[in-house]
Amino acid sequence: MPAPAPGAVHHTAWTTDEGYARRVAGAVFWRWVLPWVLAGVVLVGVPAALVLRTGPGFLLTVLVLLPVVAAALRALMVRQAGRQLPAGSRLALALEPEHLFLAGPLGASHVRYEALSRVRRLGRVVRLRQGSTRVFLAGELLPDDALDELVCRITAARQR
Repeated sequence: MPAPAPGAVHHTAWTTDEGYARRVAGAVFWRWVLPWVLAGVVLVGVPAALVLRTGPGFLLTVLVLLPVVAAALRALMVRQAGRQLPAGSRLALALEPEHLFLAGPLGASHVRYEALSRVRRLGRVVRLRQGSTRVFLAGELLPDDALDELVCRITAARQR
């Protein structure tokens, strides 16, 4: 695994455990996917039922199928996350002077701080936003003090 550049303030390496895929999928599902699905049902399903005059049977069917579809979607997300980073995968993160260094089984990258627009802790997962892309990391890679430092570096870089 490549090493971070000299001058890194914070450096953490961590190995994924058996529950990592479930935690990441859970954070993404409960905070991101499910709200959009519910909004879609309310914004599309309810007006469709009213326009098509399908009666309460349509809404009842949607309400019965929604938990089934949600459970299947979450299971699919857990499986996908487990395939991308199976248990035993080695991850590394470092706060370098000008970049955030991330390394994993597929390679390493340096992301300029000004390219990141939002950092948020979601339980034991940290969500980084780079443009329209969201990256989910193990919270073990960014303890609270390192997360605060990362937020400060992003803020400072975006103000330049």
